[in-house]
Amino acid sequence: MESHLSAMADLESFDPVVFRGDDEVPQAVCDFVLALALAYNDLRDLLELHLALNEPKPTELVPYTKQYGAFHGINHHLYRLIVGMLHELMKLVRNHRQSTEHPVFQAVVMRLPKKVRLDWATLSSVASGQENDGRLGRALAVVRNKVVFHYDPGAIGRGGKFHFASVERDRRRAFVSRGQNMAESRFYFADAASAGWLPTIMGGEKAQEFARDIVEFIEPVNKALWGLIIGFVYERREGFRTES
Repeated sequence: MESHLSAMADLESFDPVVFRGDDEVPQAVCDFVLALALAYNDLRDLLELHLALNEPKPTELVPYTKQYGAFHGINHHLYRLIVGMLHELMKLVRNHRQSTEHPVFQAVVMRLPKKVRLDWATLSSVASGQENDGRLGRALAVVRNKVVFHYDPGAIGRGGKFHFASVERDRRRAFVSRGQNMAESRFYFADAASAGWLPTIMGGEKAQEFARDIVEFIEPVNKALWGLIIGFVYERREGFRTES
């Protein structure tokens, strides 16, 4: 984790008046961009944790051991959080369409590099209910339409049935570590039920492809958010000051 922290760019600052509404920019637009900035940070943090856990990926994980179960349980938890954050981001965009259509915000969008602008357009259109044939659009549509978040008992139950029906008969056991505290304890069978849910609606291979796509697409989504946030600061005639 230390290497990830030290990789941060040098510290800069700007006047927070940027996020204060005025005659040119309504407060609602300022608040919306500030919310996008928080979404950027949350997605960035989850991706950093995912990379820190998987690079390098442990090479001596023997199936049906506590190490194997804990690694995959934590990995899947991070994945669920990433998908959940994308869902919340699309809900934010969908519920604040008036802000995304404001002339000042649109001016920021039009100054984005073409690829970044297209990624933002895909996110925005899918969030509003339109379909998109690109890989990013298809993955986001699954997040929007099919994925259940939080603790839906029916979805978790279906995932558990799928998992225990798909493993070898002699391995159909619910595993647990019963320790004296949280650090020593884990319900591996709950992780298995959670991981088993997505294949129940997509099929095994498509679920794996979807999982790879979602992690891969965090970067283009966040590049679009980064460009919008930085562009908004400049659009409000504010610059960045290097801090010592």
